[in-house]
Amino acid sequence: MASRAEKRERVEEIKAVVTGAPLWMVSDYRGLPVADLQALRRRIKESGGNIRIAKNSLARRAVDDAGLEDAKVLFDGPSAITECYDDLVGPARALWEDYERDDRWAVRGGVLGGELISTEQVQRIASLPGRDQLLAQAVWGIESPISGLVHSLEGILSGFVYALQGRIGQLEESDV
Repeated sequence: MASRAEKRERVEEIKAVVTGAPLWMVSDYRGLPVADLQALRRRIKESGGNIRIAKNSLARRAVDDAGLEDAKVLFDGPSAITECYDDLVGPARALWEDYERDDRWAVRGGVLGGELISTEQVQRIASLPGRDQLLAQAVWGIESPISGLVHSLEGILSGFVYALQGRIGQLEESDV
């Protein structure tokens, strides 16, 4: 059994997660083999997140201390907290894919920007394009009109150069 100091430290760790992560989700891992949980942990870590098992009484105390009383309803039964920092979509997608693949897994909901979100909202977040894909789309969106402008100007300049060369040729013929 953990001492009071260890429990206090664990509450502070969870509080740091729930106040520091822009998105965190709670799931029920009841009946999930350890190997499956470790594989999920690896996928979430690769996508820029983290997942940790939380003792409900300590997690409820941490969200209460953080001023997120509404989130206490998420901690009922075996609870795992998935934290998302830089890329909100990647870890959410990894969690959601496991949820769809294995019916023993249950996503209860989460907190996005201090607001409680439902399982359906977690699904919507998981279906968004990832950070890298969004950046690529943004670059393409900026690059596309610019390259179109460059090609248009290139055509205009080429036409102008051909016209000048034609005029030079006419003037040379008239001088001869």
